[in-house]
Amino acid sequence: MIEFQMISNAVFFGAVPVLAALYMLKLNRRNKKIPSVYFIKDLVSDNKGSSLFKRLTSNMLLFLEILFLIILALALMNPGRAGQSLLRKKMILLVDNSITMSSIEAGGVLRLSQAIKSAEAAVYDNPNSSVSVIEFSAAPKLIADSEISRSEAVARIRTIAPTHLTPDYKTAVALAEGLCGEDEAPEIHIFSDFCSWRGSGAGVSKKTSVVFHKAGEAERNIGVCTLEVSQDVEGGGSAGYNIFFTVKNYCDYEVSIPASVFIDATRVSSSVLTIAGGGAESKILKKYGSMPEEVSVEIIASDVLDVDDKRVWSSSGHKNFRALVLSGSPYFYKAALEAAGADTVDASEANIPKALYRQREYDLAVIDDTGEAALLDKYKCRSFIVFDPPEGFFGAFSSGPELGVTVRTPEFPYAYMRAVDLNDIYIHQMQKAALNHNFGQIVYSSSAAPLFAVVNSQVFDIFAVFFDPRASNFPLKISFPIFFSNIINIIKSKKITGDIFFAGGLNYFGPARLKPAESVTKLRFLRVSGGPGPTGALPSAAPSVYLDLPAGAAAGPIEAPQFLLTGLYRAFDASAAKAADPLFDFFVNPPPVRTLSVKPVRVSFQAMSGGKAAPASFESSHVSYAAPLILLAVLILLLDWVYQNHRTFYKKEAGL
Repeated sequence: MIEFQMISNAVFFGAVPVLAALYMLKLNRRNKKIPSVYFIKDLVSDNKGSSLFKRLTSNMLLFLEILFLIILALALMNPGRAGQSLLRKKMILLVDNSITMSSIEAGGVLRLSQAIKSAEAAVYDNPNSSVSVIEFSAAPKLIADSEISRSEAVARIRTIAPTHLTPDYKTAVALAEGLCGEDEAPEIHIFSDFCSWRGSGAGVSKKTSVVFHKAGEAERNIGVCTLEVSQDVEGGGSAGYNIFFTVKNYCDYEVSIPASVFIDATRVSSSVLTIAGGGAESKILKKYGSMPEEVSVEIIASDVLDVDDKRVWSSSGHKNFRALVLSGSPYFYKAALEAAGADTVDASEANIPKALYRQREYDLAVIDDTGEAALLDKYKCRSFIVFDPPEGFFGAFSSGPELGVTVRTPEFPYAYMRAVDLNDIYIHQMQKAALNHNFGQIVYSSSAAPLFAVVNSQVFDIFAVFFDPRASNFPLKISFPIFFSNIINIIKSKKITGDIFFAGGLNYFGPARLKPAESVTKLRFLRVSGGPGPTGALPSAAPSVYLDLPAGAAAGPIEAPQFLLTGLYRAFDASAAKAADPLFDFFVNPPPVRTLSVKPVRVSFQAMSGGKAAPASFESSHVSYAAPLILLAVLILLLDWVYQNHRTFYKKEAGL
């Protein structure tokens, strides 16, 4: 594509009509001999009618000079072809292999394939430059540095495979800018559809040249963006469950999409959703009975991106809620948990080593023990209520004792404190904790002392209570079991989601999932469906993923390997001598994002938070056609001079 650096020089095109006007006004009288004055009147009237246009249509010099002015004006605009240069530069190529690059364009070609071809062309169009290559989606990765040969760089570009992760432009551009040296002429090339570029916060310095290569043209996409299954708490917790899903239309026009809901592989609902452009349609299905093993929502969209046409919810298979109490006085905790809905509550005993409790599977552990509060990472349990945590608990420290603590605000708008009335609560003595960024949803006393808080952690669900209940009247209030009930409901809502897998996320295999693999030491996961694989052809071309299982892994949960592609996977015994039947299968969902527009966006350098490209940057990133155009203009001017002199000489020889 031809680009112009000096668009303002297009004003020189105004010289063309000026030249034509001068030719039309030019007087070009010639002497003529006539036999009689009678013919003078006819000659004058004939010349008046068409003399101006005759001069234009028969004057070769006018066309040469107009052509000279047009070419000269184009040369002054400095046209060039982006991405080509004979200069010696340091090129950093960023190739986007995120989820939207899996969109299938006309002819069945992936956008990623288009980007790879463009990247190869950029390498060959700059024969004197060194090349570094970065592939990026959620985590940018340098796959080729400037020390390797050009053929090796192209070979590594061709190995870039699609992922179904969201792109991180900011980190990718920052990594590329870090490879730019001050003594070189750096140039960053980004190959992407730029669907989520706006708002990414990516930016480079003004000294760095950036060339954008847009891939893709199609923009039709409709996807399932939400699927949630929850118990119907209002019905008593066991009467039924609700299925909530949302289908979003990312197009600019209205669409009608067939949607189906499957429960344990049986279709239970079919409907046609009519969704306005840019809108979404949500539905809630209420079902009675016990929680299902699997729920899926599928749509028939016929769009360019099929990886978000299906979402699957899977139960962990764990039905009973088990709780553990580690305390010197566990009985009132146990009574509150049983009243709150825990099916099984185990209380620690003094003659049993606490290490045994750490290895058991529980849904919730209530810890009122200073030593055990520092060993949460040793537990198989991932949800805790910690009473009176010790100094240094997630960075918290004590700022002194507090006496006679009360609460001014009796209610707080947090899920774990719902319907917990703190009116008339009294704490005789406690240590006032100073909290940091690791804590949120904090409930304060009237003297600004933290009483309750939630620890911000991606691994654990921890609810902290910063006082000893035995030094307060909290256990005597009806709010005490309600507090436990809220936390149990929060944990249940997460537990029933079970083994739900997301591409690129932190996933776990529960014990029910791993039960068929009790005697297996290594698992191999093979993707068997779900759209184009790394080659853009058969899904079975996706590489296998492996997981080593430690002894006793069937007790779970076990962290799963990272899956980069969505779709149906099957687990096989990798240690088996010959091929065997799959042990179990599971579905990997697209990333849990609300927006997945696949509409390509054209980005210019001005979109970067750094300014505009300088003339030197333009010259280093373009093959300029200004010099050939100026040479052509000189040749035309020379031809005009030769023609004019030849015509003058001819007239003299002819005696005109």
